[in-house]
Amino acid sequence: QEFRLRHKDGSYRWIEARASFITEPDGRCARLLGSHTDITERKRVGESLRVSQEFGRAVLNSLPAHIAVLDDQGTVIAVNESWERFAWNNGAQGMAAVGIGVNYLDVCRRAVKDDVDVQEILRGIEDVQKRLRDGFWTEYRCDSPNEQRWFSMHVIPLTGNDRGVVVSHEDITERKGAEIALQESDKRFNFVVEATNDGIWDWDIRTGVVYFSPQWMRLLGYMPDEVTLSTEFFFTIVHPDDRARTAQVLQEHLDGRIPVKQLELRLRQKSGEYRWFLDRGK
Repeated sequence: QEFRLRHKDGSYRWIEARASFITEPDGRCARLLGSHTDITERKRVGESLRVSQEFGRAVLNSLPAHIAVLDDQGTVIAVNESWERFAWNNGAQGMAAVGIGVNYLDVCRRAVKDDVDVQEILRGIEDVQKRLRDGFWTEYRCDSPNEQRWFSMHVIPLTGNDRGVVVSHEDITERKGAEIALQESDKRFNFVVEATNDGIWDWDIRTGVVYFSPQWMRLLGYMPDEVTLSTEFFFTIVHPDDRARTAQVLQEHLDGRIPVKQLELRLRQKSGEYRWFLDRGK
């Protein structure tokens, strides 16, 4: 039994009491022999450990990432609440599929046959376990029964454990969707540019960075990587007689005095020949 006794100084100390009966030959209880042990320090350490564990658990549960801790064999020994929700939302039958006590590497091995992403993940985790890498990162697709999903995975060594690792997932579906939409938009833009004979340019006035499309370069006889593209380069190939007017029209447009920058000018091709172009910008 454990209980507290008041010390001479007024403080209370934790005591562990043990006792056993001493019986007579006829089985009657003759006396009770016992001992008291001061376990205050043990209780203090135990309470500190409990508080520390609760604090660690609270920290893990506060993180939006899905986190699991694997031991040196790949068995899940701890997860946070986000990981548990991740399991349910992706069709796992409760935590039986990827919860505590399940060997996460075995789960990967069963799924590795035809899935390139899982093959990479399995190799990455094993390499971190063997300390062949300091960490592993990848993005992969993991659909739920109802929607397409993308995740980012980080694997790092578990501090103080020879081969344990911490696995962290983050849902990047929204970001990935925006990236895919941007890629599709870029493809459509490139199709439009390639379908016309126009050379497209784009000048970021804030940074000074200028973009000339490959077709713009081809119209002047250059390959896209032959020259360093800049506004300075553009004005060096404008015919000397057209430079002042080109700069004037550009400034009038930037000042808001004309709605569209538009003029005809001569540009020097790579061959040295000048050709006439219609230059428009807004």
